[in-house]
Amino acid sequence: MAAEEIIKKLVFENKDSEIRELAHSPEEGWTLYEDFKGVKCVFRNTPGDPLRLARSTGIVKAPIAEVYKLLMQVERKPEWDQTTGEVKVVRKLDENRSIGHQKTKSFLGVSPRDYIGVMTANPFAQDGSVSISLTPFAGSEKVVPPEKGFVRAQVFFNGTLLEPVGSDSTKITMLMK
Repeated sequence: MAAEEIIKKLVFENKDSEIRELAHSPEEGWTLYEDFKGVKCVFRNTPGDPLRLARSTGIVKAPIAEVYKLLMQVERKPEWDQTTGEVKVVRKLDENRSIGHQKTKSFLGVSPRDYIGVMTANPFAQDGSVSISLTPFAGSEKVVPPEKGFVRAQVFFNGTLLEPVGSDSTKITMLMK
């Protein structure tokens, strides 16, 4: 089956409500990992799942529209994420969805990874917030074959919630499993 046929048959899952629920869930049940320079990192176990869910929250001094614009320029991620080596948009599906290929750098003795995911943005809800999710992409080998020197990784859950704090700051909550 050709890559185009695979893409046409996929059903993309919108994680907006799950991102919002987890971003606003009470502190109870979360374990503090680190609170450094205004960024609070917590994690929790999920019954029946061996992977932990991590949540990091902080405020940046920039309007939400600017933060959203930067995050949507995925190719620029290596500028602000030191573990990212390269990000490419493989295919733009519509205004708010794209298939991306990301390569990580080798760090802390872990070999470089690459993964394919579908990024979905839910821009500017009634409260002015934005959610962005990255979900697994089935059939990724046919769209982007594995590369030598990289271990193909799997995205289980990755979400970001941007919320305006006044007119000049943004609360960022990042979730990852």
